[in-house]
Amino acid sequence: MSISIHLSAFAAKGRAIFSASKSSEAKGLLACGIREIDDLLEGGFPKAGLTEIMVPASRRGEVRMLLGAVSHAASAVWVLPERGFEPFLSAFEAFGIDMSRELFVVPPTAEEAFDAAELALSSGEAEAVVAWLPALSPSRDRIRMRRLQLAAQTHGAALFAIRPAALACLAPEGNLRLLFLPQDAQTIRIRAIRNNVFLNTAKEILLNPSKLAVGSQPANVPDRQALKDERSERNKTASRPFQPSLFPEALPAL
Repeated sequence: MSISIHLSAFAAKGRAIFSASKSSEAKGLLACGIREIDDLLEGGFPKAGLTEIMVPASRRGEVRMLLGAVSHAASAVWVLPERGFEPFLSAFEAFGIDMSRELFVVPPTAEEAFDAAELALSSGEAEAVVAWLPALSPSRDRIRMRRLQLAAQTHGAALFAIRPAALACLAPEGNLRLLFLPQDAQTIRIRAIRNNVFLNTAKEILLNPSKLAVGSQPANVPDRQALKDERSERNKTASRPFQPSLFPEALPAL
């Protein structure tokens, strides 16, 4: 089934939910719940427009941050990497995210990842879109990112674009850019740029990785043995080999 059909079905299913769930937060910010990051961003992420999140290949906990922000949205579309990894259900539920209001798509190519994100934004049915977007050619990349920014701004949705850190040398295309800069095993440096202006440059955030672990969220922690049993059962019944979690930093230590 094509991505556009998936999104159309998602829109039809969620329309009634959206009409009932709009709140006084229609304007404002999406706090991620990590005090240091929310302070750096002067309250949180913009609710409409593009936020670029530049991360190294090893990933440094950006998903924990995004789960906190997306938990405020009535519904979200996740455009996942094409590697075939799966979301970790209990990590979402720990943040109070209703999985019936989330849609996950796995585009097979980089161009289709951009297409899926743009379709999700243009549908007007998703309050947040989280998309892993690989690099395109420089000119094509710039055009596609500007289109996504316009779609997010026009439809009043928050777009979180997770992009390779190597692209940080390019000018930001959106409202906000976060750079995740590994320092060492015990420290993550996070730098924010809004409208080409550094935020709190003199007070760059230095975080311990534990701050970006789902275990730091004051929510019900999934039962570890139950998780192991569930994953074991899925391995037996799945029609294809079980894939590791898309979010390794969200896995409880077993």
